[in-house]
Amino acid sequence: MTQRQTRILAIDTGGTMTDTILIDTNGQFVVGKAQTTPDAVSKGIMESLKDAAGQWDINLQEAVSGLELVVYTGTLMLNRVVSRTGMAPLGVLTSSGFEDTLRFGRARQSWHHLSLPERLHAVSHFHPDPLVSRDFIKGVRERVLPTGQVMIPLYEEDVREATLDLLDRGARAIIICYLNSFVNPSHEIRTAEIVGDILKERGMQIPVFLSHRVHPILGEAGRLNAVVIQVYAAEPSRDQLRDLEGTFRDQGSHAGVRLLTNYGTTVSTAYDQLIHTVNSGPTGGIIGAQFLGSVYGLKYLIATDVGGTTFDVGAVINGQIVLRDVDRQVELTPVWH
Repeated sequence: MTQRQTRILAIDTGGTMTDTILIDTNGQFVVGKAQTTPDAVSKGIMESLKDAAGQWDINLQEAVSGLELVVYTGTLMLNRVVSRTGMAPLGVLTSSGFEDTLRFGRARQSWHHLSLPERLHAVSHFHPDPLVSRDFIKGVRERVLPTGQVMIPLYEEDVREATLDLLDRGARAIIICYLNSFVNPSHEIRTAEIVGDILKERGMQIPVFLSHRVHPILGEAGRLNAVVIQVYAAEPSRDQLRDLEGTFRDQGSHAGVRLLTNYGTTVSTAYDQLIHTVNSGPTGGIIGAQFLGSVYGLKYLIATDVGGTTFDVGAVINGQIVLRDVDRQVELTPVWH
């Protein structure tokens, strides 16, 4: 029997099932399947990989040791948002006067999915509840102008009081998002230092996220929303995929896990802006549909992804995947549609 040399592993983790595609150096492949384990994603992935490897009569170590590339995609992150099962509760420190930014939302989000008659009547419009409740959002007096000039210095006592309150309430992570911090992040950086000192004094270790590092864009609404979604939905997967990398290393592979982004590239698990990977599952599907269309000479396609939690639909128009502005308003990140 010819010994197989594995080369590439592709992973798709959905709300119900985890699929793996194992590819060897000759381009041949097998597909494995196992139930998704949301609280320990690597377990479901390894079970799926075991199923795939068994079709070639090789064990896990033989399947993993030769891997040169591992690509992860799926709807698990998006499912956390839809099913409200992400990291919570989260604490937010924001510029005083902007504590209700998440609750306001965007008008377009309340009607863009409705029919014309429904759009005409406000009774049909509704905003989903924010991922962070209002009592976990604290205002801090400070202000940086759009030019980057500091108009109001950071009130450090506000930071201390707000942080202590959030910790007493049980916040599992702290998000810092100030106006115009993408131009001048000095207040966010100083706030993180103060929060870090308080955590050290209390002997606590919880993550702290700065909006200018996660999603440095103009507009506090989009920036804050993006950071909240990342921390709520994507950060749990980061930790789990790092565990998977450790499992692979133990099996003799040094291939790091690459995550498919919303716009078709890949990034490592160390990438700061994991918000760009939340919609990776449908993205992979529509890219695959476009490729198959090019093989069969089809320019107009509808692709569907039926999962255990969500049902995704995409279209290829004249051979091209369309990037719709409506979707950009939901997450404030590029999304293939």
